[in-house]
Parts: sequence; structure tokens; C-alpha cells
Amino acid sequence: MLVERDGLVDRLRGARGRFVAVLGEAGAGKTALVQTALADSAWGWCEPLATPRPLGPFRDIARALWPGEPELGVPELRERLLDTPAPLVVEDAHWVDEASADVLRFLGRRVAASGGLVVVTARDELAADHPLRRVLGDLGAAVTRLEVPPLSPAAVASLVTGVDPAEAYRLTGGNAFLVSQLAGDRVAASVRAKKAKCTPKPSSSQEDGPLSATSSWNLSLPSAVSR
Repeated sequence: MLVERDGLVDRLRGARGRFVAVLGEAGAGKTALVQTALADSAWGWCEPLATPRPLGPFRDIARALWPGEPELGVPELRERLLDTPAPLVVEDAHWVDEASADVLRFLGRRVAASGGLVVVTARDELAADHPLRRVLGDLGAAVTRLEVPPLSPAAVASLVTGVDPAEAYRLTGGNAFLVSQLAGDRVAASVRAKKAKCTPKPSSSQEDGPLSATSSWNLSLPSAVSR
């Protein structure tokens, strides 16, 4: 379940012929936002590998779109990506390699004419010389920036029960991932407490043998925030 993200979901669903950068701190909920808005998208992932993987996210996307086909050369890959109707998502672009950044620049300059959609997710802490920052600067007004903000104190209070709302917000700062972790911890504590209450104690005749009694209980668990 997404909270306080309806406007961002609507903007992303309505974007066509655009290059969209979804930005926010680690754990803000960027991935969940894009997954909710663009269910039919093709995804590729950037990773902080010790051995670089040039064009890694676009190789992922190519395998998803054209399974079983031979690996394409860079010019052919760029052209086929530009012509695909599916939204293209490059996840964790704060780890993008230089070759993939070049492809992003190529697509970003032409996506308006093709009517496609290119989305990158990235943390909002890019250095001045970062490859993605240079791409966004080169594309200028062609980029739609969607900032994913922290959750409000009211949203945090609605998602985490059994904790003082002010304390829950102080602990998480409204970070969606931390809120989900705190909510999960409270759910786990509630389950343990209810299980302890519902487990029958053995009678003196059962202490040395297996329990013959059984018990059951119904739990109503709060929904955690999607990451």
C-alpha cells in the first residue's frame, strides 16, 4: 500500500514522450512508486559492482523484451529501445555506468518524438561530476523530475500502531522503508504477545509428553508501507 503518493503515481502514469527522473533518499519508496504506476514496464538494474558491467541495465531490458534473441550491438540496441512501446525503467541509476549513461542521453533526446517513456530512479545525492547528473543537465527541460518526499507525521502515525506518533516520526524521519520496518517490528511483537496468550500451558500430566490440546487465534495486522 502506498501512502501520500497518489499525485506522483498519476503524474507518472500520464507521462508519455518524456524522460522522467524519480529522485529521493534511500528508502523513500521510489521503486514501489514506479512499480505501482507502470505495471507493464521493462526494467534494468544498475549495481555497484567491483567489475563494471557496461550497458548492464539495457541488457536486462533487452532480455525482458526480446527473450532468446542474440545480444545486440550498441547501435542496434539503441534503435530498438527507442522504438519499443513499453516504458523503460532504469533502477538505481546513481550506480549507472558511463556506457549506459550515453544510451540514456541518446534516448532522452529522442523520446519526445517516439512517444515512449524512459524512467530512471536514483538517490538525490549525486556528485557534480556524476554521469547521471551530466545526463540530466544535458537533457535540460526534456527531463521531468519527480521528487519522492518523506512521509508526513500523520501518515507515519496511521501506519505504525503501538508507538507514540511523535516518537515513530522521530525514529524514522518519515522514511518509507524505516516506517515499514518499524511497523513490521510492531506486528511481530503483537504476534508474539498474542501467541503467548493463546498457547495452553501443559497440565501436570502433560509436562513430560507432547501437548494434546490445540489452539487458534485470529490476527488483524496493519499494512506496512511498500518499499
